[in-house]
Amino acid sequence: SREGLRAECERARELGYATEREEGTPGIRCVAAVVPYRIPASDAISCSLPVDQIDDAGVREIGELLVEVTARLGRELRRAGVR
Repeated sequence: SREGLRAECERARELGYATEREEGTPGIRCVAAVVPYRIPASDAISCSLPVDQIDDAGVREIGELLVEVTARLGRELRRAGVR
């Protein structure tokens, strides 16, 4: 539903990363964070894993790590003048 999509987008904004479970590929979970150096954002880094090898806590840990890494990468790209 449209409301569900809005809620999911808001959650991703709050967390700094988005997740999905078997939406694109059966048996796979994905976590992704935007690389914040362009407006509008056009790049992201993601990590995909088998659903049976990661739980919700692991997804949160990877999401938080991706937020740190993409923030650092975004700063470096802006510093280098990449737009």
